[in-house]
Amino acid sequence: MIATIVTFSHSEATYDRASLEAINRSTAPKYQGLAGLVWKSYWYDDMARENGGIYLWTSREAAEATHDEVHLGRLETLYGVRPTVRWLDVPVFVDNRTES
Repeated sequence: MIATIVTFSHSEATYDRASLEAINRSTAPKYQGLAGLVWKSYWYDDMARENGGIYLWTSREAAEATHDEVHLGRLETLYGVRPTVRWLDVPVFVDNRTES
């Protein structure tokens, strides 16, 4: 599996948590049933004025199919800043919602 961490770094003037949460609520349905996506979580760091998403994917190919340049450009338009994307290998995954 592959995890991606998408981060938007805002200035003090552009970080508005209420607006960011509204955007996130509006985009969440897009990810339901998305091929290769295991789960997605939105996150906020108010002190650092950052927000973003953490994704877990079945494969790097699935992640790259979503986090392409076109998608990053749409995100930049939507959030007002271009995100950075970190790619992380996930060799072990624990899910406490399922039985072992």
